[in-house]
Amino acid sequence: MGAIFGYVGFEDNNLVRKMSRPMRHRSMDGYRYYKNKDLVFGQGISKIGADCSPGPIISEDGDIVLLFDGRVFRADKIRSSLESEGHEFKTGFSGEVILHLYEECGMKFLNRINGDFGFCLYDSGKRKLFLCSDNSGSRPIYYHENGRALVFASDIKPILQYDVFERKLDEYAFNLFLTYLFLPTEKTMLQGIRRVMPSTYVVFDSGSLETVRYFEIKENIDNTKSEEYFIKKTRAGLERAIDDRFIDGVPIHMSLGGLDSSAVVGILSSRADVINTHTIRFDNEFDEGGFAREVSEMHGTSHHEFYVDGDSIEGFYKKMLANFNSPSVINMVAISLYSIFSKMAGKRSLFFNGEGADEVFGGLKNESMLKYRSLLNMPKPVRNFISKSFIASANGMGGFADFMRLNKGRFERSTINEYAKFLKELVSMDRSYANLTPTFYFDGYEAGVNCDGKDLFLYRKGLNDKRFCYVNRLMKMDTESRAYLDGLARNEIICSSRGLLNNCPFLDKELIIFSFKVPMRYKFRRNSNKALLAKATKNLFPKRDLIGKGLFTRGALSVYNDYFTQNRSLLENLFEKSEVFNMFRRDFLDKNVNQLARRSSDCFSTKGFYRISKIHTLLSLGLWYEHYFNDEKISNFF
Repeated sequence: MGAIFGYVGFEDNNLVRKMSRPMRHRSMDGYRYYKNKDLVFGQGISKIGADCSPGPIISEDGDIVLLFDGRVFRADKIRSSLESEGHEFKTGFSGEVILHLYEECGMKFLNRINGDFGFCLYDSGKRKLFLCSDNSGSRPIYYHENGRALVFASDIKPILQYDVFERKLDEYAFNLFLTYLFLPTEKTMLQGIRRVMPSTYVVFDSGSLETVRYFEIKENIDNTKSEEYFIKKTRAGLERAIDDRFIDGVPIHMSLGGLDSSAVVGILSSRADVINTHTIRFDNEFDEGGFAREVSEMHGTSHHEFYVDGDSIEGFYKKMLANFNSPSVINMVAISLYSIFSKMAGKRSLFFNGEGADEVFGGLKNESMLKYRSLLNMPKPVRNFISKSFIASANGMGGFADFMRLNKGRFERSTINEYAKFLKELVSMDRSYANLTPTFYFDGYEAGVNCDGKDLFLYRKGLNDKRFCYVNRLMKMDTESRAYLDGLARNEIICSSRGLLNNCPFLDKELIIFSFKVPMRYKFRRNSNKALLAKATKNLFPKRDLIGKGLFTRGALSVYNDYFTQNRSLLENLFEKSEVFNMFRRDFLDKNVNQLARRSSDCFSTKGFYRISKIHTLLSLGLWYEHYFNDEKISNFF
């Protein structure tokens, strides 16, 4: 965990120092610099364990410079192979293998390695600069390019120090944000600043820019193996992913809640002497702390409980939101992590989590998708026939008898309306998935920017990929979008701000490749999801049913609802002052605020959930916008 930054194409002796200042929140131990003609690089160093970057690494002939943030897993084997071919290493840092692999075969080496990293490599002989992110984008890199120069950094704020850059809202990215509630693209909210996407590298060559995708998830179902084989491989793969990320002697912290985090804790408990587990609780009737305590007792962890209330929400807005590169990543999980780690700034530790398990092992985001998974995997003509049959039956027309014979009478007439309503959406695959996404657009509300459906490109692109069955398309899409670009980005910035190294073993490249070989029948059982993962890790949990997230969600909604009700003036003043809300219809803003807390139970309804989701998104959007575009201190609004 560190940071990289720099620029190429012009001279400015003061800029690199100015770029380092906005990254002080990353708890740096120091900075290292490299300068050569019209090229200046900087690297922030945070020492966590022995495998720590020493700063810019230069090749023996001086032609290649590498800035590397992160780690390469099992680098010792790669290093031994390179040394046998005559390469000489200057450091013991795992990232140095990147420089020598590039000398051997250019950027083709990327599919040969696994790790959590982001790097910049400059080849002066070819006058090419490469910015590269790992498969999950675990170490973000942002850049601005104007044809003659390129400025890059691990955060957006250092790029804003470049005087030539003019801050303007990217309205297309803004529209995407309102559609997805995160940014599923290389664009950011600031026009002219882009992000290096996961599994991608950017090449800057004498003023031209090229983007190359070097890895993509592919479905490669193996129907020749038994369920027992996949259970063993899942467990072995997860253990290997955790071992790759484990650093002996460095304190470990875990946010403990359900199946995913408990599995990681269980495996870590046999490797680490002390594990600090953390659970958040609510000062109301919604409590899930019991299961976490049982897991802690089972594995002998040092367990801590934190209460989340309105002060936690406000503290996060005031102290953490300014560090984020997008307003989309703020939610109860982020606030809970802030509450847990708020007193840990500068304490070098490892943070493990269960991020990505739902996307990779089949925790579908909506129960309907799980319930109808057998229908979702049928060819489109078959789905259309079934859909029309149900719709006809629901309308009292013919076709029901034929349909019942086809399905051996398994469906009762009482379920016809429910199936008909759902299957009606399957004719258009992008709409069927998009309708499950609680955005500003899909429930009748919209901002002033017109949405004509073209902004559903993420769903359309992912769901029309013929290499995947329907349910795997959903999982692939969620992995490559929400897990990488939302969940991982959220955790990375919170952890880096606290001096922690974020670790997501479920988003390990090799584990993801394996998971898309697993037949769907092993991932799901009856009405349960993540069945394969549960079986592979069943000895790591107390012998009772795993909890769901229902109580947690209700507890979080209750806290949010109380906070927003008590701070209506904050919302109303922000809506009046911030120019970003000129793009919204006023009745949209007023309606959501006016409907707060009519009854305390209202926040638990579907409409209440969407209303609270909108308000906290709007609040974070307005605060973030004022800070980034108008240099306002967020604390001034409270």
